[in-house]
Formats: sequence, C-alpha cells, structure tokens
Amino acid sequence: AAMAMRNVLVDRVRQKLALKRGGGMRPAMYDVPQIGTFGEAQLLLVDDCLAELERSDPLCARIVQLKFFGGLENREVAAMLEISLRAVERHWTYARARLLALVNERINED
Repeated sequence: AAMAMRNVLVDRVRQKLALKRGGGMRPAMYDVPQIGTFGEAQLLLVDDCLAELERSDPLCARIVQLKFFGGLENREVAAMLEISLRAVERHWTYARARLLALVNERINED
C-alpha cells in the first residue's frame, strides 16, 4: 500500500507538472497528513532520492516507504518486516540522515 501511495502521488505530481499552466486540473481531494506539507517539487525530489537509497540500501528504503508513504509506526514496520523494533529505529535514523544528505546534494547541484 505504501508503494502504491508513493507511485500515485509521484505520478500525479509529474502529470500535473507536465501540463502547461496546470491544464485546468483540480487539486487532489485526498489528504495524506505526513506528505501534505510538501510541495510538488519537493515530493519529486524525495522520490528521486528514495530511489537512489533503494539502490544502495533496499531495507532502509522500504522502511522509509512504509513510514513516510504508508503512515506506519515503528512497531508496525518491525512486525511487517519481521525485524526487531531496535533495528527499525537504527535503519530509520540512518535513512533519514542519508536522504537529507542526498536532498542537499541535489539542491546544491542546481
């Protein structure tokens, strides 16, 4: 479900940005509390950085996806992935730091 939510949100943003001046599209009618504060460009940037993290550390990327796009708590992620709560916390800490570094690298490239 988290993967589907990520794909839906990213595809929707890409489609919207591809249309000149919005093409008369209306805003989305659903609410994703953890993501709602992001702008469209930021969401695409996070998606690109998450894809890069996925190539280097698939488990961390999966945890980010479940927490960020799926809205799951650490205990739920641990149960779903069948790993310890402490492992989820460690991977989450690393993933956040790595994603922040990737985002900063991309921002500084521009």
